[in-house]
Amino acid sequence: MTNAYWFGLPKEAADIVRRMMGKGPLPDDEVTRRRAEEEQTAAMLATVSAEDLAAFRAGNESPLAKALASLGRRVDLCNANSPGGQNPSLQG
Repeated sequence: MTNAYWFGLPKEAADIVRRMMGKGPLPDDEVTRRRAEEEQTAAMLATVSAEDLAAFRAGNESPLAKALASLGRRVDLCNANSPGGQNPSLQG
């Protein structure tokens, strides 16, 4: 014999409880995984060219993505051709 009981709620009542309670916090391991993924992505993006960064941020197929990639390619060329490796007119 068991002491485990299960109580079901009618669908309407369960929906009300869900709305009142919300989703609840993410598990700690999911928070840690997301933070590590964000750090890895930031480290990777710090090493890519302007063209690759534009493609990553805007996707690869949209007209905006293609225009940004073209602009990024030109920025990369300007940076490669400048004496210090960076185009002073593009620095903030």
